[in-house]
Amino acid sequence: MQRATPDDYRPVWLLAFYNQAAPHSLALFAHLALGDCPTAEFHARRCLAGLRPLVRRALRPSP
Repeated sequence: MQRATPDDYRPVWLLAFYNQAAPHSLALFAHLALGDCPTAEFHARRCLAGLRPLVRRALRPSP
């Protein structure tokens, strides 16, 4: 994402869905699979910090 040309055309759906949180989310799961918990936590925090205000975490209703 950082190497892309900012002025290039991008479809609206792409801009609405992906942002910098997406690569951190992928890195989080990769590092968890490798057992590298400190790095996974770093990416988890960066992912949560990069979420847009309208994106909310889904919580299960309490029984």
